[in-house]
Amino acid sequence: MSKKKEVWSLHSSYKDGDSEGCGVFDSPRAMAVGLARCVHDDHQEDSVDDLVGAVALAVFDMFYGMEPEDRYVSDECRDGYTVYGCEVDEVQSIGKEKGED
Repeated sequence: MSKKKEVWSLHSSYKDGDSEGCGVFDSPRAMAVGLARCVHDDHQEDSVDDLVGAVALAVFDMFYGMEPEDRYVSDECRDGYTVYGCEVDEVQSIGKEKGED
């Protein structure tokens, strides 16, 4: 039996408005980097210390207490008025059929 493939989707909303996709990732680690980049982009005008603090806080809040059997303790984090959320989805496939590569 093959292991089911999963993807991690990251999205954001500003002041609890419409959700905007931030990316789809192949691992929680890749999603953490994507989240860090999003927060970084929102804090480019900040001092280095403030920027590093904002990135660290967002990533920590998203992944705090993450255990393999529990997935995520939290599926969202906040950075100011921006709310970042994540979802884990199983990749859907019809499998290999004759003649397909």
